[in-house]
Formats: sequence, C-alpha cells, structure tokens
Amino acid sequence: MKQGLLIVISAPSGTGKSTLIRELRTALPDLEYSVSVTTRPARRDEKDGIDYVFAPQAEFERAIKNDEFLEHAMVFDHYYGTKTSAVESAIRDGKDILLDVDIQGAIQIKHKCDGIFIFVIPPSLKILEDRLRKRNTDVEQEIVKRIARAKEEISNYVNYDYVIYNDYLADSIYKLKSIIAAEKCRVFRNKSILKEFGI
Repeated sequence: MKQGLLIVISAPSGTGKSTLIRELRTALPDLEYSVSVTTRPARRDEKDGIDYVFAPQAEFERAIKNDEFLEHAMVFDHYYGTKTSAVESAIRDGKDILLDVDIQGAIQIKHKCDGIFIFVIPPSLKILEDRLRKRNTDVEQEIVKRIARAKEEISNYVNYDYVIYNDYLADSIYKLKSIIAAEKCRVFRNKSILKEFGI
C-alpha cells in the first residue's frame, strides 16, 4: 500500500487559510484533517474537537514532556500543537492528511519527516489588515501585533515548497488541488506500482 501524503499549510493570520482549508476538504472529502490542540479560548463559532481541541495549559505542557507532539509552538501567548499519533496512523493507512500549522510548527515537521509544505500569502498587507478588522475578533493592539507578525512570517516563505497568492478563492482552491494531484504523480511515490512492470 502506498503511504499517504503529509500536507502542511501555513499562512499569516487573516490570510483566509481557514476558508481555503474548509473548501479544500469539501472538494477532497477523503482528505484527513489533523485537528490541532491549543490552549487559547474558543472563538464564538468554533467547536471543540472540530476546529481545535481546546486544552488547559497544564495538560498541554504534560504532553510536551511526554513527547506526544509532532510539532508545537507558542503563538500570541497560547500553545498550539499537532499530536504525532494521529498523523502517523493516517499516513501508514495510506490516507492523505492535512495540517494547518504556523511557521514554527512547519519547520519542526520538516526536520522530522517528508511532506508537502504550502505557504499562503494575502494579496497585500493592507488587505490583510482590512480582513483582520472585518473579522471583529481582536482588539486594536492584537491587530497591530498580527500585522507585524505577518511581515515576519512572509519572510519565511523560503522554508516551503509552494506559495499561493490568495486573492480569488476559486483560483486558490484550484492551485491547492493541482499541487496535491501533481505530488501524487511524483516518480518516487509510485515506485511500488512501477515495479509491477518489471522496471
């Protein structure tokens, strides 16, 4: 059986990554999604176990000590992390799994295992700021922090295999699907099939 793909997507806050991921999962219903664990409080429209697993900080720190995370990071004073067990199980079973992680997490994963690393950028910093304000979930000080962090994060695009300029949703979804389809056709991922031809 072929192993599944590990797909890692990162983007500055407010870039539209959550919408992209939701639409991609609708377009590719067999795509597994790794639900991150976080210590931050849930937003109005978020559900525990679906959007994130919301955990107390003490519990999260115990899991760090027990080496249960494939990656973890502190972002805006809250922990975020991906449990190793769920990711390894999906890949071993031949399922493609999608991870939504920040840059710190993506770099940790890149040092541990193979994956497809995709970075999503906003059309401009001005549009990013407008999106953050329209979201109406952060105070002014938080928005300023997020814009400053976005500039820093965008400079890390070199750690990724692909970059998607997220201006038009349909176009961005098409690009994401195309990247995944192309990666499935890579020669090194199909050696077991090619062996059947005596090659």
